[in-house]
Amino acid sequence: GRAIVTTDIGPNLEATGSGSVARLVPPGQPEKLATSLMELAASPAARLELGTKARQRFTENYTQKQMLEAYS
Repeated sequence: GRAIVTTDIGPNLEATGSGSVARLVPPGQPEKLATSLMELAASPAARLELGTKARQRFTENYTQKQMLEAYS
């Protein structure tokens, strides 16, 4: 998986478990976005941890089979 940095708005919150698998930044705050990206760029361990958690969340919640079951 890949480390995720996204805005803390509705669907992003749901997809990232309210930030448990991603760095969330407020919309319209480019300074906070830049800081978050720079912190991840400087920390391979943090990128690996977030990427691993994101991949796990995806495989547990968002596979094609799970999505079809959820919406059928």
